[in-house]
Amino acid sequence: MPVESSTGPDALPEAAARRLAALHKAAAAGGKAAGSYENALRAFKEAGWTWRQIGDAVGLSHEAVRNRAARPPVEGARVLPRFSIPGRVRPLEIIQVPALPKTIAADLTKHLAAAIGENGAGDAGVRTATGLRPAVADFFAALQAARDAGWDNYAIGPAIGLHPRAVSRFTARHPDTGRTHRSYPAAPEGTREVLARARRPQVPAVAIPAGDAALMQADDEAGVLLGRWYLYGASRDALAAAVGQDWETVRKRLVRLGFMTGGR
Repeated sequence: MPVESSTGPDALPEAAARRLAALHKAAAAGGKAAGSYENALRAFKEAGWTWRQIGDAVGLSHEAVRNRAARPPVEGARVLPRFSIPGRVRPLEIIQVPALPKTIAADLTKHLAAAIGENGAGDAGVRTATGLRPAVADFFAALQAARDAGWDNYAIGPAIGLHPRAVSRFTARHPDTGRTHRSYPAAPEGTREVLARARRPQVPAVAIPAGDAALMQADDEAGVLLGRWYLYGASRDALAAAVGQDWETVRKRLVRLGFMTGGR
């Protein structure tokens, strides 16, 4: 049963809808005209339009046009209509994150390496006003500088080996306003529309290797591996399981070692 056609921001462009409707009308004669119409339906679908949008353009239900397009091709029918079929511009379902420039990634990687320390420990006696090791505070400040320049957690983290959630956690929970850091080039502004339900790219959780976990339980007195995996963004559950202690105990160790401030 015909339905009332509709217009709107999610409908076929008016000119394309009008021409498709003309093919629909001509298809009543059957034969090659019907085959050309059915080929046009399939072409609109391949261009990204939904059966409902196509059906609205010709005044039919989505099920009616879907069934019509499922008919066997008609020999000799025009494969494509005489007009160009507009592609459907779809809002992004997964937010596209611009790649972090190599210069920024290299600088942040240098700060991360210094925060971990070549020997993993560094000078455990030196602290900033918030209780962090200076190199750790510098690393957190550099991450904040990248965020201030507009770079996304999902651009920063994977580029330097951190989980994106760690970037947010370090910049939000470990402010050290006394640290100075350079300014980074600004991130490009996004122009593509995104869906309200759009999600970030999926990044797997940080997994601590069994060998490192065994060492963390045996002789990680200087906090070498504990601090390293904390900075890489391992979750509190993963750290606690690797060390074999509850999170509160692990947290206090990280505070004593200068990788965390006293806040939770």
